[in-house]
Amino acid sequence: PEIQERVYQEIVNEIGADFCELSLRAICLHTLSALNNLHYMELVIKESLRLFPPVPVIARIATEDTELLAERITRGTSVAIDIYTMHHSDDYFPDAERFDPDRFEGARDAQTFNPYTYIPFSAGSRNCIGQKFAQYELKSTLVKLLQRFQIRLADASYVPILKAEIVLKPA
Repeated sequence: PEIQERVYQEIVNEIGADFCELSLRAICLHTLSALNNLHYMELVIKESLRLFPPVPVIARIATEDTELLAERITRGTSVAIDIYTMHHSDDYFPDAERFDPDRFEGARDAQTFNPYTYIPFSAGSRNCIGQKFAQYELKSTLVKLLQRFQIRLADASYVPILKAEIVLKPA
């Protein structure tokens, strides 16, 4: 509830409690600028994508012979990258099972943080072409929802059961 309230207050401060009365052009111009200013919401989205990456596993083909953790990987070998497990690892994210948007606040120490440990949209030259669009879509949807509703679990003890297919989804 506290995190949701903090996001709601950020929405009210940047956009207002409701902007339905604005013209479509005003909404578009105002919203894009305002969406870029929703810093805490961005942290919440990052943490949500860390815990529930849309694509839990990605596959790649090794383009050259290499060694990884004392294992030889030959060119042409299929390699699976388990994003879900990496995002839930205490090695990369202390207290990894706790929802903590503030873990993404500020610059992370480049000495200890490998940017390839947080890859909800993959990384490098083969990352998701639609990630920026998806992030704007997430922000604008959350704005509209939280301007109108307070979201609560009917059962506070509910733990989602997930099914990892091409995309992560409820079982």
